[in-house]
Amino acid sequence: MAAVTITLFSFGGWGFALAWAASGTQAIKASDSLDSLGAVTHIIQGIDSVTGVQAGIRYLGIRNIRDDGTTNRRLIDALCDIHLATGVMVDELPLSGNLTDTRKQWERLAACGALVAAEGPNEPNNFSFSYNGSQCSFNGGKGTFLPCAQFQRALYSMVRNDPKLAGIPIWGMSSVGAEPDNTGLQWLKIPDGSRALMRDGTQYADVANAHNYVQGNGSSGHTLEDNQAFWAESVDRGGTCAGCFAVYGEYWGGAGGSTGQGTWAKGYPINVLGQHQIPKVTTETGWNITNTPSVSADMQGRLLTDVYLQAYKQGWSKTFIYLMFNNSTGDNGYGMLNASGRPTLLGQYIHNLTSILADNSSAFTPGGVNYSFSGMPSTGYAILMQKSDGKYDLAIWGEAFASKTLSTITVNLGGTYPVKVYDITRGPTPVRELGRVASVQLVLTDHAMIVEF
Repeated sequence: MAAVTITLFSFGGWGFALAWAASGTQAIKASDSLDSLGAVTHIIQGIDSVTGVQAGIRYLGIRNIRDDGTTNRRLIDALCDIHLATGVMVDELPLSGNLTDTRKQWERLAACGALVAAEGPNEPNNFSFSYNGSQCSFNGGKGTFLPCAQFQRALYSMVRNDPKLAGIPIWGMSSVGAEPDNTGLQWLKIPDGSRALMRDGTQYADVANAHNYVQGNGSSGHTLEDNQAFWAESVDRGGTCAGCFAVYGEYWGGAGGSTGQGTWAKGYPINVLGQHQIPKVTTETGWNITNTPSVSADMQGRLLTDVYLQAYKQGWSKTFIYLMFNNSTGDNGYGMLNASGRPTLLGQYIHNLTSILADNSSAFTPGGVNYSFSGMPSTGYAILMQKSDGKYDLAIWGEAFASKTLSTITVNLGGTYPVKVYDITRGPTPVRELGRVASVQLVLTDHAMIVEF
Protein backbone atom coordinates (compact mmCIF):
# COMPACT_ATOMS: atom_id res chain seq x y z
CA MET A 1 0.00 0.00 0.00
CA ALA A 2 1.17 3.54 -0.63
CA ALA A 3 3.08 5.44 2.04
CA VAL A 4 3.02 9.12 2.90
CA THR A 5 6.50 10.44 3.70
CA ILE A 6 7.38 13.74 5.35
CA THR A 7 11.04 14.67 4.79
CA LEU A 8 12.24 16.64 7.76
CA PHE A 9 15.55 17.71 6.22
CA SER A 10 17.94 16.65 3.51
CA PHE A 11 21.34 17.55 2.11
CA GLY A 12 23.39 15.94 -0.61
CA GLY A 13 21.07 12.98 -0.89
CA TRP A 14 20.94 12.10 2.79
CA GLY A 15 18.39 13.09 5.35
CA PHE A 16 15.95 12.04 8.00
CA ALA A 17 12.30 11.37 7.41
CA LEU A 18 9.24 10.12 9.15
CA ALA A 19 6.66 8.17 7.17
CA TRP A 20 3.22 6.74 7.71
CA ALA A 21 2.00 3.89 5.54
CA ALA A 22 -1.63 3.12 4.88
CA SER A 23 -0.97 -0.13 6.77
CA GLY A 24 0.44 1.71 9.81
CA THR A 25 3.77 3.28 10.71
CA GLN A 26 6.37 2.82 7.99
CA ALA A 27 9.64 1.40 9.27
CA ILE A 28 13.03 3.00 8.87
CA LYS A 29 15.86 0.86 7.54
CA ALA A 30 17.89 -0.77 10.30
CA SER A 31 21.11 -0.17 8.38
CA ASP A 32 20.32 3.55 8.12
CA SER A 33 19.98 3.82 11.89
CA LEU A 34 23.32 2.01 12.34
CA ASP A 35 24.90 4.50 9.93
CA SER A 36 24.26 7.21 12.53
CA LEU A 37 26.42 5.63 15.26
CA GLY A 38 29.89 6.96 15.97
CA ALA A 39 32.66 7.23 18.56
CA VAL A 40 35.53 9.64 19.20
CA THR A 41 39.01 8.14 18.90
CA HIS A 42 42.52 9.43 19.69
CA ILE A 43 44.66 7.90 16.98
CA ILE A 44 46.18 11.22 15.91
CA GLN A 45 47.09 12.02 19.53
CA GLY A 46 49.04 8.74 19.65
CA ILE A 47 46.84 7.29 22.39
CA ASP A 48 44.80 4.72 20.41
CA SER A 49 46.42 2.18 18.11
CA VAL A 50 45.19 1.47 14.58
CA THR A 51 44.74 -2.24 15.32
CA GLY A 52 42.96 -1.45 18.56
CA VAL A 53 40.53 0.92 16.83
CA GLN A 54 39.87 -1.60 14.07
CA ALA A 55 39.08 -4.27 16.63
CA GLY A 56 36.91 -1.81 18.56
CA ILE A 57 34.92 -0.88 15.46
CA ARG A 58 34.27 -4.51 14.62
CA TYR A 59 33.17 -5.34 18.15
CA LEU A 60 31.04 -2.25 18.72
CA GLY A 61 29.39 -2.25 15.30
CA ILE A 62 29.67 1.54 14.96
CA ARG A 63 30.11 3.10 11.53
CA ASN A 64 31.81 6.44 12.17
CA ILE A 65 34.85 7.71 14.07
CA ARG A 66 35.99 11.26 14.83
CA ASP A 67 39.63 12.19 15.35
CA ASP A 68 42.02 15.15 15.33
CA GLY A 69 43.56 16.74 12.26
CA THR A 70 47.17 16.09 11.25
CA THR A 71 49.80 16.90 8.65
CA ASN A 72 51.32 13.44 9.16
CA ARG A 73 50.59 11.56 5.95
CA ARG A 74 51.29 8.22 7.63
CA LEU A 75 48.52 8.87 10.16
CA ILE A 76 46.09 10.00 7.45
CA ASP A 77 46.88 6.80 5.56
CA ALA A 78 46.21 4.88 8.77
CA LEU A 79 42.70 6.37 8.87
CA CYS A 80 42.23 5.24 5.27
CA ASP A 81 43.46 1.76 6.23
CA ILE A 82 40.89 1.62 9.02
CA HIS A 83 38.16 2.61 6.56
CA LEU A 84 39.25 0.02 4.01
CA ALA A 85 39.42 -2.70 6.69
CA THR A 86 36.12 -1.93 8.42
CA GLY A 87 34.04 0.37 6.21
CA VAL A 88 33.94 3.00 8.97
CA MET A 89 33.65 6.66 7.90
CA VAL A 90 35.97 9.32 9.31
CA ASP A 91 35.33 12.83 10.61
CA GLU A 92 38.73 14.51 10.93
CA LEU A 93 38.98 17.93 12.56
CA PRO A 94 40.55 20.87 10.72
CA LEU A 95 44.05 22.03 11.53
CA SER A 96 44.11 25.26 13.50
CA GLY A 97 43.76 28.08 10.99
CA ASN A 98 45.55 26.16 8.24
CA LEU A 99 43.23 25.76 5.26
CA THR A 100 45.95 24.42 2.97
CA ASP A 101 46.86 21.47 5.18
CA THR A 102 43.23 20.94 6.16
CA ARG A 103 42.38 20.62 2.46
CA LYS A 104 45.21 18.13 1.92
CA GLN A 105 44.12 15.80 4.74
CA TRP A 106 40.47 15.91 3.67
CA GLU A 107 41.27 15.35 -0.01
CA ARG A 108 43.32 12.28 0.90
CA LEU A 109 40.51 10.89 3.07
CA ALA A 110 37.97 11.64 0.33
CA ALA A 111 40.16 9.88 -2.25
CA CYS A 112 40.07 6.65 -0.23
CA GLY A 113 36.31 7.03 0.36
CA ALA A 114 36.62 7.61 4.10
CA LEU A 115 35.62 11.26 4.60
CA VAL A 116 32.14 11.65 6.09
CA ALA A 117 32.14 15.44 6.51
CA ALA A 118 34.18 18.62 6.76
CA GLU A 119 33.85 19.83 10.36
CA GLY A 120 34.64 23.30 11.67
CA PRO A 121 36.80 24.27 14.68
CA ASN A 122 36.41 22.26 17.87
CA GLU A 123 35.20 24.13 20.98
CA PRO A 124 37.29 27.30 20.63
CA ASN A 125 36.01 28.34 24.06
CA ASN A 126 38.04 25.43 25.48
CA PHE A 127 40.84 24.87 22.95
CA SER A 128 43.21 27.20 21.16
CA PHE A 129 42.37 28.11 17.56
CA SER A 130 43.82 30.88 15.43
CA TYR A 131 43.42 32.11 11.86
CA ASN A 132 45.50 34.65 9.94
CA GLY A 133 47.53 35.33 13.08
CA SER A 134 44.53 36.14 15.30
CA GLN A 135 43.41 34.04 18.25
CA CYS A 136 39.85 32.80 18.56
CA SER A 137 39.14 32.75 22.30
CA PHE A 138 36.43 32.95 24.92
CA ASN A 139 38.52 34.66 27.64
CA GLY A 140 35.78 34.72 30.24
CA GLY A 141 33.33 36.18 27.73
CA LYS A 142 35.69 39.05 26.81
CA GLY A 143 37.41 37.42 23.84
CA THR A 144 36.39 37.11 20.21
CA PHE A 145 35.22 34.34 17.88
CA LEU A 146 35.80 36.51 14.79
CA PRO A 147 38.89 34.56 13.59
CA CYS A 148 36.89 31.32 13.86
CA ALA A 149 34.02 32.88 11.92
CA GLN A 150 36.41 34.02 9.20
CA PHE A 151 37.98 30.56 9.08
CA GLN A 152 34.58 28.83 8.93
CA ARG A 153 33.49 31.08 6.04
CA ALA A 154 36.74 30.33 4.18
CA LEU A 155 36.40 26.61 4.95
CA TYR A 156 32.92 26.54 3.44
CA SER A 157 34.10 28.26 0.28
CA MET A 158 37.15 26.01 0.02
CA VAL A 159 35.18 22.77 0.28
CA ARG A 160 32.42 23.91 -2.06
CA ASN A 161 34.92 24.91 -4.75
CA ASP A 162 37.12 21.82 -4.51
CA PRO A 163 36.04 19.11 -7.01
CA LYS A 164 37.92 16.52 -4.93
CA LEU A 165 35.54 17.27 -2.02
CA ALA A 166 32.36 17.37 -4.11
CA GLY A 167 29.28 16.28 -2.18
CA ILE A 168 30.97 16.38 1.24
CA PRO A 169 28.63 18.00 3.81
CA ILE A 170 30.09 20.83 5.87
CA TRP A 171 29.45 20.66 9.60
CA GLY A 172 29.53 23.82 11.67
CA MET A 173 31.85 24.81 14.48
CA SER A 174 31.04 23.33 17.88
CA SER A 175 30.26 25.49 20.94
CA VAL A 176 28.89 28.37 18.89
CA GLY A 177 26.69 29.26 21.88
CA ALA A 178 29.81 30.48 23.67
CA GLU A 179 30.28 33.44 21.30
CA PRO A 180 31.68 36.37 23.31
CA ASP A 181 30.83 38.60 20.33
CA ASN A 182 28.06 38.19 17.76
CA THR A 183 29.84 36.76 14.71
CA GLY A 184 26.69 35.02 13.48
CA LEU A 185 28.09 31.50 13.92
CA GLN A 186 24.76 30.52 15.54
CA TRP A 187 23.30 30.39 12.01
CA LEU A 188 24.25 28.09 9.16
CA LYS A 189 23.76 31.14 6.94
CA ILE A 190 23.52 34.62 8.48
CA PRO A 191 20.07 36.09 7.78
CA ASP A 192 19.32 39.63 6.71
CA GLY A 193 19.19 42.15 9.52
CA SER A 194 21.35 40.07 11.85
CA ARG A 195 23.57 42.92 13.10
CA ALA A 196 26.36 40.34 13.32
CA LEU A 197 30.03 41.23 12.86
CA MET A 198 30.13 39.09 9.72
CA ARG A 199 28.16 40.09 6.63
CA ASP A 200 24.50 39.04 6.21
CA GLY A 201 24.30 36.10 3.82
CA THR A 202 27.60 34.57 5.01
CA GLN A 203 27.34 30.80 4.63
CA TYR A 204 29.11 28.84 7.35
CA ALA A 205 27.86 25.26 7.14
CA ASP A 206 25.23 22.85 5.86
CA VAL A 207 24.73 21.03 9.16
CA ALA A 208 24.53 22.27 12.77
CA ASN A 209 27.10 20.66 15.07
CA ALA A 210 26.36 20.38 18.80
CA HIS A 211 28.19 18.88 21.77
CA ASN A 212 25.01 18.07 23.66
CA TYR A 213 26.53 15.99 26.44
CA VAL A 214 23.93 14.05 28.33
CA GLN A 215 26.01 14.66 31.46
CA GLY A 216 25.25 17.98 33.08
CA ASN A 217 27.61 20.50 34.64
CA GLY A 218 28.02 21.13 38.34
CA SER A 219 25.75 19.23 40.71
CA SER A 220 23.50 18.03 37.86
CA GLY A 221 26.52 16.28 36.39
CA HIS A 222 26.29 13.79 39.23
CA THR A 223 22.54 13.24 39.18
CA LEU A 224 20.35 11.34 36.76
CA GLU A 225 16.81 12.38 35.89
CA ASP A 226 13.99 10.68 34.04
CA ASN A 227 13.91 11.35 30.28
CA GLN A 228 17.48 12.62 30.38
CA ALA A 229 18.36 11.15 26.97
CA PHE A 230 15.25 12.79 25.51
CA TRP A 231 16.14 16.22 26.88
CA ALA A 232 19.77 15.94 25.81
CA GLU A 233 18.61 15.35 22.24
CA SER A 234 15.79 17.91 22.22
CA VAL A 235 16.43 21.44 20.97
CA ASP A 236 13.79 22.69 23.41
CA ARG A 237 14.62 23.58 26.99
CA GLY A 238 13.43 20.98 29.46
CA GLY A 239 14.34 18.91 32.47
CA THR A 240 16.99 20.09 34.91
CA CYS A 241 19.94 18.55 33.04
CA ALA A 242 22.51 21.33 32.70
CA GLY A 243 24.14 19.40 29.88
CA CYS A 244 21.17 20.29 27.73
CA PHE A 245 22.47 23.86 27.50
CA ALA A 246 24.81 22.67 24.75
CA VAL A 247 21.76 22.42 22.49
CA TYR A 248 19.70 25.19 24.02
CA GLY A 249 21.42 28.38 22.97
CA GLU A 250 23.57 26.86 20.20
CA TYR A 251 21.85 26.95 16.82
CA TRP A 252 18.46 26.89 18.54
CA GLY A 253 16.71 29.01 21.11
CA GLY A 254 13.93 28.13 23.51
CA ALA A 255 11.50 29.68 25.91
CA GLY A 256 12.68 30.54 29.41
CA GLY A 257 16.14 30.47 30.91
CA SER A 258 18.51 33.34 31.47
CA THR A 259 19.28 33.73 27.78
CA GLY A 260 15.70 33.74 26.50
CA GLN A 261 15.82 32.81 22.83
CA GLY A 262 19.50 33.39 22.25
CA THR A 263 22.98 31.94 22.61
CA TRP A 264 23.82 30.60 26.04
CA ALA A 265 26.83 32.84 26.78
CA LYS A 266 25.60 36.25 25.69
CA GLY A 267 22.02 35.79 24.50
CA TYR A 268 22.66 36.81 20.89
CA PRO A 269 19.56 36.22 18.75
CA ILE A 270 18.80 32.86 17.19
CA ASN A 271 16.13 32.47 14.53
CA VAL A 272 15.79 28.67 14.38
CA LEU A 273 13.53 27.13 17.00
CA GLY A 274 12.24 23.81 15.62
CA GLN A 275 13.60 20.31 16.19
CA HIS A 276 13.66 19.52 12.47
CA GLN A 277 14.15 22.89 10.78
CA ILE A 278 17.83 22.33 10.06
CA PRO A 279 20.01 19.21 9.71
CA LYS A 280 22.10 18.45 12.77
CA VAL A 281 24.82 16.18 14.13
CA THR A 282 26.26 15.48 17.57
CA THR A 283 30.04 15.21 17.37
CA GLU A 284 30.44 14.67 21.13
CA THR A 285 28.23 13.33 23.88
CA GLY A 286 28.85 11.01 26.80
CA TRP A 287 29.07 10.48 30.53
CA ASN A 288 32.23 10.12 32.63
CA ILE A 289 31.57 7.68 35.47
CA THR A 290 35.01 8.23 37.05
CA ASN A 291 33.93 11.77 37.92
CA THR A 292 30.44 10.63 38.97
CA PRO A 293 30.72 7.60 41.27
CA SER A 294 26.98 7.79 41.91
CA VAL A 295 26.44 6.60 38.32
CA SER A 296 27.47 3.00 37.76
CA ALA A 297 29.04 1.50 34.66
CA ASP A 298 25.79 -0.37 34.16
CA MET A 299 23.75 2.83 34.21
CA GLN A 300 26.21 4.56 31.88
CA GLY A 301 25.67 1.76 29.39
CA ARG A 302 21.88 1.86 29.68
CA LEU A 303 21.76 5.64 29.36
CA LEU A 304 24.07 6.01 26.37
CA THR A 305 22.52 3.23 24.31
CA ASP A 306 19.25 5.08 24.90
CA VAL A 307 21.00 8.24 23.67
CA TYR A 308 21.94 6.55 20.37
CA LEU A 309 18.30 5.57 19.78
CA GLN A 310 16.81 8.83 21.03
CA ALA A 311 19.17 10.91 18.89
CA TYR A 312 18.17 9.11 15.72
CA LYS A 313 14.50 9.36 16.65
CA GLN A 314 14.88 13.12 17.08
CA GLY A 315 16.62 13.67 13.77
CA TRP A 316 20.35 13.75 14.55
CA SER A 317 21.95 12.17 11.48
CA LYS A 318 25.19 11.26 13.31
CA THR A 319 25.91 10.81 17.02
CA PHE A 320 29.50 10.40 18.23
CA ILE A 321 29.87 9.17 21.80
CA TYR A 322 32.96 10.35 23.64
CA LEU A 323 34.97 8.07 23.95
CA MET A 324 35.92 4.74 22.34
CA PHE A 325 38.80 3.98 24.77
CA ASN A 326 39.36 4.85 28.39
CA ASN A 327 42.85 6.23 28.89
CA SER A 328 45.05 7.75 31.57
CA THR A 329 45.11 11.30 30.13
CA GLY A 330 42.04 12.52 32.00
CA ASP A 331 39.50 10.70 29.85
CA ASN A 332 39.24 7.57 31.94
CA GLY A 333 35.60 6.82 32.67
CA TYR A 334 34.04 7.76 29.32
CA GLY A 335 35.07 4.68 27.38
CA MET A 336 33.29 1.96 25.51
CA LEU A 337 36.48 -0.08 25.86
CA ASN A 338 39.27 -0.13 28.40
CA ALA A 339 42.81 0.66 27.25
CA SER A 340 43.45 -3.08 26.90
CA GLY A 341 40.55 -3.38 24.46
CA ARG A 342 38.28 -5.17 26.92
CA PRO A 343 34.73 -3.77 26.66
CA THR A 344 33.15 -1.82 29.46
CA LEU A 345 29.45 -2.40 30.12
CA LEU A 346 28.78 0.54 27.80
CA GLY A 347 30.73 -1.23 25.08
CA GLN A 348 28.94 -4.51 25.76
CA TYR A 349 25.50 -2.89 25.51
CA ILE A 350 26.42 -1.10 22.28
CA HIS A 351 27.73 -4.40 20.89
CA ASN A 352 24.49 -6.11 21.85
CA LEU A 353 22.36 -3.37 20.27
CA THR A 354 24.25 -3.32 16.97
CA SER A 355 24.43 -7.13 16.84
CA ILE A 356 20.65 -7.42 17.23
CA LEU A 357 20.01 -4.76 14.58
CA ALA A 358 22.85 -5.88 12.28
CA ASP A 359 22.06 -5.35 8.60
CA ASN A 360 24.21 -4.01 5.78
CA SER A 361 21.71 -3.20 3.06
CA SER A 362 19.45 -0.23 2.47
CA ALA A 363 18.50 -1.36 -1.06
CA PHE A 364 14.85 -2.02 -0.30
CA THR A 365 11.64 -0.18 0.46
CA PRO A 366 10.59 -0.71 4.10
CA GLY A 367 7.06 -1.76 4.90
CA GLY A 368 4.61 -0.59 7.53
CA VAL A 369 3.11 -2.08 10.67
CA ASN A 370 -0.06 -1.04 12.46
CA TYR A 371 1.39 -1.51 15.93
CA SER A 372 0.29 0.20 19.14
CA PHE A 373 1.04 0.24 22.87
CA SER A 374 -0.99 -0.16 26.01
CA GLY A 375 0.44 1.20 29.24
CA MET A 376 3.34 3.08 27.68
CA PRO A 377 4.70 5.49 30.33
CA SER A 378 5.89 9.06 29.78
CA THR A 379 9.44 7.68 30.02
CA GLY A 380 8.89 5.22 27.16
CA TYR A 381 9.92 5.61 23.50
CA ALA A 382 10.04 3.48 20.36
CA ILE A 383 11.37 3.27 16.78
CA LEU A 384 10.21 0.75 14.18
CA MET A 385 13.00 -0.58 11.96
CA GLN A 386 13.14 -3.19 9.23
CA LYS A 387 16.03 -5.30 7.96
CA SER A 388 16.64 -6.17 4.32
CA ASP A 389 15.47 -9.75 5.00
CA GLY A 390 12.01 -8.36 5.83
CA LYS A 391 12.16 -8.75 9.61
CA TYR A 392 10.89 -5.87 11.73
CA ASP A 393 12.78 -4.72 14.80
CA LEU A 394 10.74 -2.55 17.16
CA ALA A 395 13.21 -0.85 19.50
CA ILE A 396 11.48 0.16 22.75
CA TRP A 397 13.38 1.90 25.51
CA GLY A 398 12.69 3.36 28.90
CA GLU A 399 14.22 6.46 30.46
CA ALA A 400 13.19 6.05 34.10
CA PHE A 401 16.80 6.70 35.10
CA ALA A 402 16.00 8.40 38.41
CA SER A 403 12.63 7.00 39.43
CA LYS A 404 13.46 3.39 38.43
CA THR A 405 9.75 2.95 37.75
CA LEU A 406 8.83 -0.44 36.32
CA SER A 407 6.12 -0.17 33.66
CA THR A 408 4.40 -3.22 32.26
CA ILE A 409 3.40 -2.46 28.69
CA THR A 410 1.64 -4.43 25.99
CA VAL A 411 2.91 -4.20 22.43
CA ASN A 412 0.05 -4.83 20.00
CA LEU A 413 1.60 -5.93 16.71
CA GLY A 414 -1.39 -5.32 14.45
CA GLY A 415 -1.13 -8.89 13.18
CA THR A 416 0.11 -12.34 14.16
CA TYR A 417 3.83 -13.08 13.96
CA PRO A 418 6.51 -15.34 15.43
CA VAL A 419 8.37 -13.07 17.88
CA LYS A 420 11.80 -12.81 19.45
CA VAL A 421 12.45 -10.46 22.37
CA TYR A 422 15.91 -9.07 23.09
CA ASP A 423 17.25 -7.13 26.08
CA ILE A 424 20.44 -5.19 25.34
CA THR A 425 21.64 -5.62 28.93
CA ARG A 426 21.46 -9.42 28.67
CA GLY A 427 23.28 -10.12 25.43
CA PRO A 428 22.80 -10.24 21.66
CA THR A 429 20.59 -13.36 21.71
CA PRO A 430 16.84 -13.54 22.42
CA VAL A 431 15.67 -13.65 26.02
CA ARG A 432 12.29 -14.93 24.82
CA GLU A 433 11.08 -16.69 21.67
CA LEU A 434 7.34 -16.86 21.12
CA GLY A 435 5.14 -18.69 18.65
CA ARG A 436 2.74 -16.78 16.45
CA VAL A 437 1.29 -14.07 18.69
CA ALA A 438 -0.53 -10.77 18.20
CA SER A 439 0.88 -9.01 21.28
CA VAL A 440 3.83 -9.07 23.65
CA GLN A 441 4.16 -7.88 27.24
CA LEU A 442 7.35 -6.13 28.37
CA VAL A 443 8.56 -4.57 31.59
CA LEU A 444 10.12 -1.24 30.69
CA THR A 445 12.56 0.67 32.93
CA ASP A 446 15.74 2.43 31.83
CA HIS A 447 17.17 0.61 28.82
CA ALA A 448 16.37 -0.73 25.37
CA MET A 449 14.59 -3.90 24.37
CA ILE A 450 13.98 -5.13 20.83
CA VAL A 451 10.86 -6.96 19.65
CA GLU A 452 11.69 -8.73 16.38
CA PHE A 453 8.91 -10.16 14.22
